[in-house]
Amino acid sequence: MNEPEGEILDRVVVDELVASVGGDRAFVVHLMETFLADSAGQIEAVEAAVDSDDVARLVRPLTR
Repeated sequence: MNEPEGEILDRVVVDELVASVGGDRAFVVHLMETFLADSAGQIEAVEAAVDSDDVARLVRPLTR
């Protein structure tokens, strides 16, 4: 498996995100972990919606 070159995250963007939540780094870490945990399922749902021509599911792939 090829590893990406350079930084995976843009530190300036991460710093801006931390600043936008009042410096709460723990919240930003939680946000990132949640995104990573959910992203594979979201991508699969989008692909399924595209495959089935289901526009409604494409707009909102997963509802909880």
